[in-house]
Amino acid sequence: MDSPPVMKRPSGLSVAEIIVAMTLIAVAVLAVIGLFTGAFKALNRSDLMTEGTEIAREVIEQTKLLGRDAPPPNDTTYDGFVPTPSEPTGFPPEPYPQVVRDGITYTVSVTVEPAPGTTNAKVLTVVVRWKETGRAELQTYL
Repeated sequence: MDSPPVMKRPSGLSVAEIIVAMTLIAVAVLAVIGLFTGAFKALNRSDLMTEGTEIAREVIEQTKLLGRDAPPPNDTTYDGFVPTPSEPTGFPPEPYPQVVRDGITYTVSVTVEPAPGTTNAKVLTVVVRWKETGRAELQTYL
């Protein structure tokens, strides 16, 4: 008695298995590309924020070098979008009203107001803007 021959499945992958595997690989690769794109955008925003903060810090440091009497005693805003000439004392200092770094234009606004609860202290607020939505703000007492 001979047993009937058993049909062996051919070795290898079927076309359907290959298509499923390729689809899974494509989805994984697209997800990784999306992650890299998001990371590069976040890195760029971080670089712009760092530069804007550094410009604001420069204005504050230059103001401190001018002395306590350089900023006007009353509420005053110097808007870099509509540049106001600097005071004879040199206030606001460079890089007011604008500075270009790495092809990006940063616009500086400086506000001076009396510090609440004091007679001779002032609050200096420096706001740096770039592109449509970028903004960095620093504040100090003089």
